[in-house]
Amino acid sequence: MTELVLYSERGSSWWPVLWGPVFALLGFGVEALTPGSVNAVAWLLVGGVLAAAAATWVYGRRRLVSVRLTPAELVQGRRRARGQPHRGGHRCRNARGGTSTRRELDDPEGNG
Repeated sequence: MTELVLYSERGSSWWPVLWGPVFALLGFGVEALTPGSVNAVAWLLVGGVLAAAAATWVYGRRRLVSVRLTPAELVQGRRRARGQPHRGGHRCRNARGGTSTRRELDDPEGNG
């Protein structure tokens, strides 16, 4: 049985990988409209390098910035915080191994 997921965020989608090839295609198009030779190989390399950089960025964000919250666990990137669900002012385990009240979790500085 799968656990109820209260909140989930992947960190990033894969569509930013397309930015590099799209920018390279636009550069190729502008260069094709101007007088002179067109450097197709250079634009292919530029598109590939930008796509590879974006893929590395997306992969890192998906590994390190993703968030998943269930009633029993909070996962932030590679970090997991397990604890028992709390209601109101009951104490619960925080990520550092101590305990906190809900008010302390909502406002750790004590400003409100």
